[in-house]
Parts: sequence; structure tokens; C-alpha cells
Amino acid sequence: MYGILTGKTPHFGDGTLVRKAVLQKQNLRSKMLKIYTIIIIVLTFFPVFSNKQDSKQNIRKPQIMEKISRIWIGKDFWANRLQDWRLRNGRVECVCPYTGIHHHLRTLHVVTSELIAKNAGFTISFRTGIRREGEFREGKSFTGVLIGAGAGKLDYRASSLIHCLPGQGGGIICALNDTGGIQFLSNSENNIDSLYQYIDDQKPDRRLGIEFDPYKVYTLTLTGAPQGGGAYSLTFSVWHPEKKEPVSSVVLDNITAESLAGTIALVSHGGARGFAANYWYKNLELSGADISYHPEREFSPIVNSLYSISETTVKMTVQFPPLGFNDSREVILNVDPENRNNKKKEYKSLISEPSYTAKFRIENWKSKKPVRYTLQYIYFGELSTLSGVLKNDPVKKDSIIIAAFTGNMNCGKPPDASSGEEAYGTKGRWTADNIWFPHSSMISHVVSQQPDLLVYTGDQIYEGGNPTYKTVGRNNTIDYLYKWFIWCWAHREITANIPSIVLMDDHDYWQGNIFGEGGVLNYISNHDSGGFTTDPEFVKMIEETQVSHNPDPYDPAPIENGIPVYYGGFKYGGVSFAFIEDRKFKSSSRMARRILEARGFTINTLKDLAPLQPDDAVLLGDRQIAFLEKWVKDWANADMKVVLTQGIFNSLITDNNGEMGLSIDQGGWPVSGRNRALSVFRKGCAFIIGGDQHLGSVQQYGINGWGDAGYQFSVPAVASKFRRWWDPAEPGKNRLPGSPEYTGDFTDKHGNKMTVKAVANPKLGAMDVYQKSMEKNGRKNFHNFADRELGADGYGIVRLIKPDRKIVIEAWPWESGKKENPEQFKDWPVSISMYDNYGSNVSHGLPRIISKGIKNPVITVIDENTNETVLAVRTNGNSFEPRVHSPGKYTVIVGEHGKKTKCFKGLTSQKGKTDQELKAIF
Repeated sequence: MYGILTGKTPHFGDGTLVRKAVLQKQNLRSKMLKIYTIIIIVLTFFPVFSNKQDSKQNIRKPQIMEKISRIWIGKDFWANRLQDWRLRNGRVECVCPYTGIHHHLRTLHVVTSELIAKNAGFTISFRTGIRREGEFREGKSFTGVLIGAGAGKLDYRASSLIHCLPGQGGGIICALNDTGGIQFLSNSENNIDSLYQYIDDQKPDRRLGIEFDPYKVYTLTLTGAPQGGGAYSLTFSVWHPEKKEPVSSVVLDNITAESLAGTIALVSHGGARGFAANYWYKNLELSGADISYHPEREFSPIVNSLYSISETTVKMTVQFPPLGFNDSREVILNVDPENRNNKKKEYKSLISEPSYTAKFRIENWKSKKPVRYTLQYIYFGELSTLSGVLKNDPVKKDSIIIAAFTGNMNCGKPPDASSGEEAYGTKGRWTADNIWFPHSSMISHVVSQQPDLLVYTGDQIYEGGNPTYKTVGRNNTIDYLYKWFIWCWAHREITANIPSIVLMDDHDYWQGNIFGEGGVLNYISNHDSGGFTTDPEFVKMIEETQVSHNPDPYDPAPIENGIPVYYGGFKYGGVSFAFIEDRKFKSSSRMARRILEARGFTINTLKDLAPLQPDDAVLLGDRQIAFLEKWVKDWANADMKVVLTQGIFNSLITDNNGEMGLSIDQGGWPVSGRNRALSVFRKGCAFIIGGDQHLGSVQQYGINGWGDAGYQFSVPAVASKFRRWWDPAEPGKNRLPGSPEYTGDFTDKHGNKMTVKAVANPKLGAMDVYQKSMEKNGRKNFHNFADRELGADGYGIVRLIKPDRKIVIEAWPWESGKKENPEQFKDWPVSISMYDNYGSNVSHGLPRIISKGIKNPVITVIDENTNETVLAVRTNGNSFEPRVHSPGKYTVIVGEHGKKTKCFKGLTSQKGKTDQELKAIF
């Protein structure tokens, strides 16, 4: 049941059924919404926390709550990393373990304020000291403030990721070190380690005017004063811990305004490797006209919302940051709060842990037009809101537009990457060339195309290097949430307003590859050995954040070790969708090796698995196949069918010499499972949308012959530095005139047949990358390069034109939103008929069916020898010629199942076309 488990940490909330005990506990919080105005007046005179702007002195005090302890610092801050900071009793503390170079500089960015440097002046002040936990040893650690982060050229969200290592655009650090030295440090040198250059030949041993005690509380102030001509003088001062007077200052003159512009952050550096000096902060104040205030940028406790619509059911998941013990757990959803559409209604839900999500379910959703909604959450008297739009089911629209995405990397060189640059590497660690988040150009272009549905095919997050390497350990909840929040921050503009379906791929599960084998656990962390390398509870937590808003699973029974499943189907806009899990049940090569060796085969390499396709090896598994068999036959209230999956069903990859690659990671292996899945998709003329490959492509699959199965669009990666190519040495056969040589008929290394129609190869060839890599660092690499201008990142648009049963496939580059007249990748658009998904080369025909008295009936064809449905499709008009892939006798059923039908039995298929006609009169 999609309901509530009560207790101190409730796990689910259906938004409608809340047990009486829980409601009683939450009553006071609910009533606060009704008396919110009174609360604000009271808080004016009795403040609970520091969160105000002194209009007389133009002082901004970012919110640091008193008497509260939790991981999430507050709405004014973004922490790098989330797990490295905490709020405790009115001060912010850095709690980074500093176990190596990957954990050096930690930053806490003030997202609601920005230094604009317009020759007016500014002051930043705060109190700081070393945390007393642990043994302190002098190790070149420091505390301070970072200014000019992003150099005013990055989106504030991108600038807020700046931490760990210096690089171009990294700004200026004003530091007090653990021996009492104060200095200005450059965070803008492209160093590959954590060595910071002193600015303007300062002496690094500038001392305080008193004996330094690292455990004392010091007040630090930074003042910027215009010098004329666009230059500034910076004065960084340390104040006496007891007396209200500075004991030492350092001045830096003739600093350009451009180098000061950007975000502001508190910084804590742990010092030399192996040391663990962490600092705390409080009483942060920002003042002066050179600091602009942006309350609209708050990283509020409502991180984002995801919702889906399936006919008359709406499901929504709302994400929150890690809350404190005393924080409220109640969330309210107000639909049509102003009652403009006579839909006003209030729903309640509870935040569950450790996912920190609240879930809502609305039944009987029959709105005829979009309706606004507002999410409300109160924490300690402060109201936080997030507004969006609940779409109406666009069933009456002729064209349904789907925007599809995969592979959401956020940067080229990670902030904590200490190695040198890859071939064709990045141009600056903290510039737009390297920080791709928050993907604003792509998002803006998606908005302009007004999609009806968003489809995320997987790899929303990457556990390693995007932006940071993953935390060591099996349960990495907070590190996962840090990366997930970055995705939410980029996409919430569209997910709050457009229904979405989210699928999870290997990196979402914290693994490089995943062969789920039905839920087995893998304790050796060799991904290719099969199973999940993280705890089942961790898997559940991840799925709650990403897929709990999806329409209900077809069969929710968990697999081994209690791991849940989410595959299922839904109808939206007059289209029937199936979303599947092509990783969770799949066999690993290790399992296949055991099976084959037991039968006497010798397996030395993966290539030995290619011609040997054990029927025991699983792709989708019996449960998903049973669901799909039922789904393809159900055409009630649907004109077209689409399958949503993670990957592709072959190996579409070549190396730097044009030789085809061999991948068991994709759905092309095992071949028996691949063909079984494609044969079921084919029955419903279902079009397939997937991703994972980072290589945009359109291809038609073959089972027994080329072109006898359906089409798939594999969308380009949103952003990736791991590139793939399809540029085979041998040209494809049966290409269309004038088509590129990489199109046409091919057979991959597994023996899978495929007809390639379109490919978005990187602008740079695989051989170019290989040669450059060998020259630069002697590594045989032809996958990695971070220069997006030479890649082929982007996203996909699919237009389902229902009256014509036509599918238009579009592939758009990531920078489309920047251009006045953007163009698609050169092989696009591609247009096909829905019926092409049954196969272009269908050998045998049955009598043409002429129907009267019914509009666009469903035609079902059953093989009388096997009693298997081989075709089930809604026609477009009153005339349809069913075709089949094999000779034999067939039954044809015409009409609407469960209503009125006509049945024709004993029909013999004929090779080629037939002149026979049958009339179905209703």
C-alpha cells in the first residue's frame, strides 16, 4: 500500500491518509499556516535565529539558526560537500575528515549574496575558531573567506561548487592560518595540487600583534574600498578575541573589480595531508552596496518536486535536505491555492528518512487545463514554498512532445581531481568550459519547446568525479544526496512544471556497471561480477528520491534482499508507455561463464561469450516480460505505444581504428534475452527511447533479418567527457543514397542485426583523441576528452503525431539555447511511421480488414499454432492490412477489447501482399 509507516521516522506518506496519532502530533504546525501573519509579527520582536537585513546599515546577516543541530546549514548556503559541514547550536562547523588530497579546501557559499564590485565598497565579517574535537597539530591549515568565486562569469549555482583545488576563475582567499599568519591567497592558479600562491609577493609569515592561540575566538573582517579607475584596495584584519580592536591587518592594493566579482564563501582548509584541523563560524555579516542580495536564489528546504500523471492519478515526490531532530516533518500541498480553476484542495504528507522525501497522491485528477500548486513547509516559524504547475492530461492534443535526457555530468575536470588534464582537456577548472552545471542553455531550450513529458533515462548523477569522488564506504547517503541535490538544482525549473518519468541506471546506483541478477549483493565491489555493491537500504533510499513519483509499479513485490522494483506502465496524452528496468534482473558475465564452463566450454575472454548465448542468462527476466506481454495488448484509451528504457539493445561502438567494440553492459547481451524483449516490443509497434551510451543514435533492430523489429532513439548525453563513436571501418550495407558510410545494415560482435539511421558522433575523431593522448601522457585513451565544443552533448525530442501515427525524432546540441537559430545534429530529424516498429521487412500478409461502424479499431493477430499474440495495434482509419513474420494460420480480432469485437479465424498468411479483403461491420 502506498501509505504511511508511523513512528519517529515515517517512511511513506500518501498525502491523503494520515493516522490520527501523527495528525495530533502535527496539528500545531498545521495551524501555523493559518496564523502565519501573527507569527511573523511575533518573530519581529522575539527572533529565533539570525536572518535579517539591517536597512539602516545595509547589513545582511545570512541565516545561521540558534539552538539547532543538523547537516543542512540553511537556506542562504550551499555546502561543499554536504557531508563536510553541519549546523550546531548557532554556529557552522566544518567536519571534513581530511583523509587525503581529495578533501582539502571546503567551502560554504552564500547563495543569496553576490559581490558585484561596482565601485561602492563592501565589508565581510565573521567570528571563527578551530573546533576542539580531535588532536590539533600545526599543518598549514587555515580559515577565512573566498571572494570573486566564478569571476562574475558563472551562474551563481556553478560558482557555488568552487572548492577543493584552485583553478582559473577560483577567486581570492583571505586566510588566517593555524600559526597566526594572515595572507591573501590565489585560488585561481591552475594547480593540480592544493598549493596556493601568495598574491603580490606577500610574506606568508605575517603575524598577529598578540600571542596566537588557535583555540581562541577571532573576528575576521575583509573590507574592499574603491581606489579609482576600477581598482580596489582590500584590507583583511584579525580582531582581538577580547578587545574590540584589530591586532593585525594585511592590505592588497590595485585589485581589479573583475577579479572580485562573484560569489562569497566561508572556507576551511585542513592543512597538510593527514592533518585534521576543522574550523567553525558564526555571526557572518555582509554589508556595502557592492554586495547584492538575491532572496530568490535561496536553497530552501524544499529542494525540488517531481510528479507524474497516469490517466486520473497524480503522484508527486518532494525532496528535502537532511533535517534536524526538531525540524518539522509535515509538508502541505495546496492545489489551485487561489481557486482559479475550482480545484482548490489541500493535501498533507510526512517527510521520510533517510531519503528526506515527502510523497503525495491525488486520485480522480480530471482537470481540463493546467493548475498551479504550492508546496508549503514551516520550520521554526518560517514558511518555505515551492510553486509549480500540474498539467492536465493532454489526451486531446494531436502531438505529444517528449523531452528525453541521459548522462548528466556536471564538469570536465572534477574539483578534487589531482591528476593532469586529459587529451583535449579543460581550459580552466572554474570556468564555463569546465563547469557545465546547471546546464542553463539546454534547460532554456527545453522550456521553449514546451514538452508534455520529461523522460530521464538514467545516470542523473555520477558517483565518482561529478563533481567529487564518492565517499569511501558502503552506505554513502549524504554524499549521494549532495550529488542528487545538484541535479535537482539544475532541473527543478522544469520538473516542477512538467510531468516526468525517471529511470535509474548504473551510476545512479553508485556503480560503474550493474548486473543486478535479481537483487543479489556483491561484497567484492567488482561490478562485472554481478549484483549490488551497496546495502539494500541504500538502494531503497536512492529509489525513493528518484523514482517514487513514477506511476505505480506493475508488480511491486521486491526481489532478493528486499530490493524494490519500479517497472510498470501508464497512459498519458493518449499514449501508452512502458518503463522497464534493463539492469536489475540482468545476468553478469560471471554467471554466464559459470553456466558455459559447466557445459564444457572454455572461456578466456569476453569475446568467448559472444557466439555462446545461454538461454539461462537473463536480460529483462520473466516478470518484466510477463508485464510487457500484457501491456502490448492493452490499447484502451491509447493511439500509440512507447517503451522507456535505460540503454540500447546492441553494441553500437567502434574504437580508434574503426573496429566494432564488444559490450555486455548493454542490452545486446545476452542475445536470447535481447531478441525476446524486441519481439514483445514489436507486437505493439512500440517505439523505444533510451540512453546511457552518450552517443545519440537512431537505429532499427533486426532479430532474424535486418529491419524486422522496431526503432530506438538513444538520446545524446546532457554532458559527458566519456565519449563514444560509431565510425566503422567497413561501410554499412543497403544505405540510402547520399547517406554517411556509418549508416546502413551492420552486425555487431554479438551477432545482433541493426540498421543505423542516424548518429551524433563527436566532432573530434577517436583516432585524434588516441594520438593526442599518447603524445600527452602515453595512455591509450580514445574515450576521454572534456572539451564540449568538440563533443556531441545534447538531448532528444520525440514528437508523437497521433492522427498520422507518425514519430518525429529530434536531437539537439546542448548549446541550442544560446543560439538565435539553433540547428539539430546533422542526421536529424528522423521521421518514421508507428507501424515501422513492427518491422520494415515483414514477409507475409493477411487479408485486408475493412471496418465500418467503428473508428480506428484495434487489430489483434494470434498465431493459431502457438496461441501467441504476434501483433496488437490501433489502426489509423477503417482499412488495415495485417502482416506477420512467419507463414501459418492466424486469428484476427477487430474492435475494442472488452467491448465489441469481430473475430476471423483460420486465416492463412501469404508471402508478399494479398488482394483478399474481410469486412468487419459493427
